[in-house]
Amino acid sequence: EHVPSIRSSEFASKWATTLNIRVGMNTGPVFAGVAGKRNPRFHLCGDTVNTASRMESNGAPARIQMSPSTFSALTSSAPGVYSIEPRGVVDVKGQGPMSLFWLNDNLQLPFRKAEVQRTGYSEASFKFQRLRLEQ
Repeated sequence: EHVPSIRSSEFASKWATTLNIRVGMNTGPVFAGVAGKRNPRFHLCGDTVNTASRMESNGAPARIQMSPSTFSALTSSAPGVYSIEPRGVVDVKGQGPMSLFWLNDNLQLPFRKAEVQRTGYSEASFKFQRLRLEQ
């Protein structure tokens, strides 16, 4: 749902004729921390992050590619909410062959704007809150 909205955003229409975003999603443990004194930056490190990065590199423009662990997490925590299609087995650098998936759509959109405005949450945080409440 976010890729088409980014593509038609003011930034895309003002600065580029086309904006192609590739997204790689992976679920797993990460190491996180702040590095630097003068100019501190937040960093995420670990195999999970590296795999997501490799999946983004192997992805297709305007598509969200996800790993088997993300597929499992989404389908178990929110069954029937997302439209997911198998991409097939892809050789991911550093990981070997992986069965990857395309995340196509959230089947429960559009959200009721009045409900979002009433709660004061953005649509993204509203979806997260609703998922937490349903569990």
